[in-house]
Amino acid sequence: MSILTNALGAILKFIYQSLTAMGNEPKNISYYALALIAMALLQKIFTMPLTLKGTRNAQRGQELNPQVEAIRKKYANDPATQNKKIMELYKENNYNPASGCLPMLIPIIIVFAMFSVIRNPAEYMLDKGTQIHEIAKNFIWVPDLSNPDPYIYGLPLVYAVSMFAYSSLMQTQQPGGDKNMQSMNMMMKYMMPIMMFFFSRSWPAGLILFWATSNISEIIIRAIMKFFIKKGETAS
Repeated sequence: MSILTNALGAILKFIYQSLTAMGNEPKNISYYALALIAMALLQKIFTMPLTLKGTRNAQRGQELNPQVEAIRKKYANDPATQNKKIMELYKENNYNPASGCLPMLIPIIIVFAMFSVIRNPAEYMLDKGTQIHEIAKNFIWVPDLSNPDPYIYGLPLVYAVSMFAYSSLMQTQQPGGDKNMQSMNMMMKYMMPIMMFFFSRSWPAGLILFWATSNISEIIIRAIMKFFIKKGETAS
């Protein structure tokens, strides 16, 4: 993790220094805030091939949903045969339900690594520790992104809403599981954003800005990809 953290810190440092070289810094949005936003977007660009693969795989899973439900009804009293038939269906159609985990896992690992960078940007992003007190770290209403957002309905709420929207999008792109799994997914869909809203109120606002930007960009990218995948299938 330390190797990844150092690498992300170096990238953030490069972005920040590139922005500062542009000239006068905006008053409402610091170059540090813009560097975090750019970092989140860069992460999504880097993982876009995985996102595209996951979106296509999820689309294939949706198409197989009616057949899966038919198998579940037919073998409702025989779980072993039911699972066997579903796995055979997936294999015949080159669908892997687990392949959607990787595009979700990599951003989580990056966020954890970024947590260390944002908590101590002087160590990773700047040449000298004293410089951290000299740079602006504001973002519109947040005076210092290294501290928690002073407004509870600020970035924590934006993050929670983006998390709920992302969870909703992911659930619509995944084939339906059994009732227990669907119930658990619904609970996570509503409970996780609420929990993360309260947790994020004590985290550095810079991390929440990074994570919210990452969620919003992921939603946009997946929506665009889904549109073009459907359009391509219709044309063919």
